Amino acid sequence: ASICQALFATDAFARRYGSAEALQAAFTAAPTEPSRDFGVQMAKLGYGLLSGKYSQPPAEGSEDGEGSTGSGITPRAFKAWAGAGHSEFSTGRQQDAFEFYQWLLQLVERGEHARASGTASEGLGAAQDPSAACTFKVEERTRCGASDKVRYVSREDNAIGVNVPLEAAVNRAEVAAFEEHRKAVEAAGQKVDPSSVVRPKVPLLACLRAATEEGQVDGFLSTATGQRGVAYTSMRMLSYPDTLVVHVKKFVVGDNWVPSKLDVELEVPEELDLDALGLHAPGEGGLRPGEELLPEEGSADAAPAAAEAAAPQADAAVVAQLASMGFPELRCQKAALATQNAGSEPAMNWLLEHMDDPDIDAPIQMAAAAPGGSGGGGAAEPPAESVEMLKAMGFEADMARAALRQCGNDLERAADALFSGAVTLDTGAGGGTVGGSGQRERVLPDGVGRYQLRAIVSHMGSSVHAGHYVCHRREADGSYTLMNDAKVMKSEKPATGLGYVYFYTRC
Repeated sequence: ASICQALFATDAFARRYGSAEALQAAFTAAPTEPSRDFGVQMAKLGYGLLSGKYSQPPAEGSEDGEGSTGSGITPRAFKAWAGAGHSEFSTGRQQDAFEFYQWLLQLVERGEHARASGTASEGLGAAQDPSAACTFKVEERTRCGASDKVRYVSREDNAIGVNVPLEAAVNRAEVAAFEEHRKAVEAAGQKVDPSSVVRPKVPLLACLRAATEEGQVDGFLSTATGQRGVAYTSMRMLSYPDTLVVHVKKFVVGDNWVPSKLDVELEVPEELDLDALGLHAPGEGGLRPGEELLPEEGSADAAPAAAEAAAPQADAAVVAQLASMGFPELRCQKAALATQNAGSEPAMNWLLEHMDDPDIDAPIQMAAAAPGGSGGGGAAEPPAESVEMLKAMGFEADMARAALRQCGNDLERAADALFSGAVTLDTGAGGGTVGGSGQRERVLPDGVGRYQLRAIVSHMGSSVHAGHYVCHRREADGSYTLMNDAKVMKSEKPATGLGYVYFYTRC
């Protein structure tokens, strides 16, 4: 609920789904089964949240307005639709709000693409696809520690994920004094007064600056040297979205591999200037003066050892177990590669399914490592039901089959590749390649990097396995409204520093 309330506080979602006209249009275009229709569910939710019809004051004599229009909305049909097909959101278990945000944006992008599949050829923008308002282009830079050569990769993202650098806390002395006090109190067999707890206070600006700093990656396979070593990665933005979402990574895994929640407080500005923080890539991004690119994998300039090391290797244990059953070693290797070394049982099933393939005893080709591939290297024919599901999202059958072949018939990966424009049709024998643009371009907004705080989603609770999410919405006059499911009230002292996901909109 908190993520929906935060998203519908933004103009893009409110305009697209929040009006009576949008609701009427959705019902007019609805299929015979509207409970599964994207347009109907989003318009119902938007109208319920924004029309004011379901947020009237409680009736006289009623403490909470139960049974009246003041009791809010209970979008069970929306929850069932949004959770369908997801291993977590289709259940009643504790769920992560940020993961739901990303899942919902994926549903919106797919739904809007299907809606627009028969329209003009220009790209989809934020006016038609509100998920585009939250999306921006990112440039990732990798620098090889041994050769100092670099690689640039651009991609789309819908949030800036930031770690919390505790060393940047502005009250480290107070925190250290409290820790000494806590140890003394607990040593005496007493409990610390919760009101006396001193949390580290870390500026959100420090978190954002840290997100652009180089991070060390061990075990990097360099195409320049052919050896594994250290690399350094960093991130910059290539465009600024209309709605900037900042995800604070408060749920961490400790040295004992036990997940926990950081008990920290952030100093959160109500206005952000990303240019002043240096988040944008220099110029239009790409290679900078004095830099040299890392060779592409498999190119003539790449070190031979790198190409050999990058090739997938069959799990020796799986191969040995299958060979002990009497299967030829070559077939065992192919089975292990085709199932991505998932284990002897999946490999055995693959062998039984493909033992009559005409090329089962042919030498191993690189394509044989593709999941679902046949013995000699061709990918299995995509399942008809998967092709139909992609067609329902607005893609042509040929594009759907090409994406499925390239992604080993993995439906979710194929859909992601299609939506990111990473599939092209190859009229030759290949049938399709990843890396080009096989659909109309998705138009992303861009503009100045100055933002105002619009909404905050906070996790209430000390455990990663339990708790509750609430939303604070910042109004035009600077006041805050607390949204706790159906309970909505003014918040005189909003805990803005305890947020988990922050929503900023362009000034």
